[in-house]
Amino acid sequence: MGLPCKGRLPFEEVTVLEVVSQSGNRKVRIQFEDGPNGGEIQWVGRQSLKAPWNEKVAFIEIEQEQGWARAKDQSPDEPARFREAAALVITEAMDDALA
Repeated sequence: MGLPCKGRLPFEEVTVLEVVSQSGNRKVRIQFEDGPNGGEIQWVGRQSLKAPWNEKVAFIEIEQEQGWARAKDQSPDEPARFREAAALVITEAMDDALA
C-alpha cells in the first residue's frame, strides 16, 4: 500500500511497515519506495500520510481547488468585477501547474 508522504509536492510513494496503536501515539513506520529517499525506513506522524498512492491525482486536484477557495475567501473586500477579472486572467493566462 503506497501513500504520498511528507508535506507538499512532490509526493513520495511509501509502504506502511508498522502502525503504533497505543493511545496518543500517532507514529507510523514507513519505507520509501523510490526517489531521493528510496529504501529508507523512517517513523513519521500519521498526518504526513496524505492519501493512497493510486488516488494521488485526485488528492492533488482537491488540494488545488481548496487552495483557490481559501485564496478567494481571504481576498480583500474588492468589488466583484475586480475579483472576476482577476480570476479570468489567472484561469486563462496561467498554466494550471504554475497557478
